[in-house]
Amino acid sequence: MVQVVSSTIEDRFKALRDEIHKDLLIRETNIKGALQLSLNQLGADLAIQVKQDIAKTIQEGGIELKLGPKISEDIKAAVKQAADEFIWQAATPAMLSQANPEPELEVEVDQTGYGAYIPKLDPLFYFDPFPTKVARSCITPAKNAYFVGDKGCGKSMLIEQVHAKLGKGVIRFNFSGDTTKTDLLGGIRVVEGATVYHYGPLPTAMKLGLTLQADEIDYCPPHIMAVMNSVAEKGGKLFLPDTGEIIKPAHGFCIMATANTGGKGDTRGVYTGTEVLNSAALDRYAAMVKCKYLPEAEEKAMLKRRFPITTSGITVSLGEIDNLWHLADLVRQAFARSELGETFSTLKLIDFLDWRTNGFDEWQSLELTLLNHLDDDDMGVVMQFTDRIGWPMLPKEA
Repeated sequence: MVQVVSSTIEDRFKALRDEIHKDLLIRETNIKGALQLSLNQLGADLAIQVKQDIAKTIQEGGIELKLGPKISEDIKAAVKQAADEFIWQAATPAMLSQANPEPELEVEVDQTGYGAYIPKLDPLFYFDPFPTKVARSCITPAKNAYFVGDKGCGKSMLIEQVHAKLGKGVIRFNFSGDTTKTDLLGGIRVVEGATVYHYGPLPTAMKLGLTLQADEIDYCPPHIMAVMNSVAEKGGKLFLPDTGEIIKPAHGFCIMATANTGGKGDTRGVYTGTEVLNSAALDRYAAMVKCKYLPEAEEKAMLKRRFPITTSGITVSLGEIDNLWHLADLVRQAFARSELGETFSTLKLIDFLDWRTNGFDEWQSLELTLLNHLDDDDMGVVMQFTDRIGWPMLPKEA
């Protein structure tokens, strides 16, 4: 009987100990949690106070911040880059270019001096920072560069506008599958009964120290590319068979090529007729720059500058520009995936808004710039995109 009572009391004590232990664990957890919250709040309050004290002390000149050499150099580089970008976007050609006297020409050219080859500056053009930096870096030491990207993303215009801002002369020449040596080099002509040699864009650029902007160079036939290779290499010269003349490039001559392919030919079926350029040709370009459409914020800002809401005629709302950009973005993505045979380029966006401000409604403007380029299947895809962004496009009944 005594043994049974003892066993029962021991079980009760054990159960009580377990319950007390469990309760203590719960209380311990709660206390730790409350303490951690208090510490976090105290730390946040102290951090704010410390920041305020440091800022105040710095302003009063009572403290000197010392940064490690690596952090200091990174900050200086970032500030220099931001300052350079700001100055370039805001500067005028007169602020950037130095005196550039006309060179003494070895031959008489068609235009009246160097200045005739300097493009006109578009004050509303937005310079995409990285390709602009490459173009500027290639113009000054006269390096060749190859700019590649989908049509209408602004490759050719960027090169032209960089030259306009720097006050540097450039000759644009568009290649095609039918380009001949005479188109590029020039040839003999009869002028007022006299036989004279008319210099083409390549020798003219070399003699004047201009940039040859070789647009659509991936359409250049191989036998013409061989001529380009001879002058694109370092120290290259040009031989003119018709005159026996050997032309050495004047200071400042370089080649800036644009293309829709990277010299690999048409891999998507949208740039038919492009050539596969051999490795030797591509090696003559110091930089291969991939150009893309502008980021959303920059492209919208550019459109709003060109078409302010106070434009005469039909007012273009900010909401319409937003819808237009989102539609263009969807079309571009589908084009990149080869789901559409046409893209919505920056140039087309400008054309769309230009039609709008000249009295055309949204449907008509979209037809003129994009829809009329599409087949029925692609048209259906684009209409789905307009519904997706909440901008349904419906033609007006006649």
